[in-house]
Amino acid sequence: MDSPTKKSSSKPSSLLPTIEQKNTTSNSEAPPSSTSLSLEEQISAAQQELLSTAQKLDLQPLQAKQIVDEYISQLHTYNETKDAALLVIGKLAAIKSKTVKQLLDEYNISPED
Repeated sequence: MDSPTKKSSSKPSSLLPTIEQKNTTSNSEAPPSSTSLSLEEQISAAQQELLSTAQKLDLQPLQAKQIVDEYISQLHTYNETKDAALLVIGKLAAIKSKTVKQLLDEYNISPED
């Protein structure tokens, strides 16, 4: 029997959302799971969350976006700096014939840092 919805042979049927799942996730306070929503629905939910958070913080949506963009930029800078530091530590470990873990312990650097 043909149904009016698109069938996808690449996804197991257990991952395809049912009408009941869509109705229950759209009414709940918690963010819906990404497997039950289409990309457009996920984008819409993220935009709504951004607007809601901006209202709670008494910010205009553009200000909230600028804050998020600045945070992402700082995160990229942090990651690039951390990668460079680990590269230097790796080279130093090779010169001293030690492991990176041994050097991190020697310099009291946490692996999470």
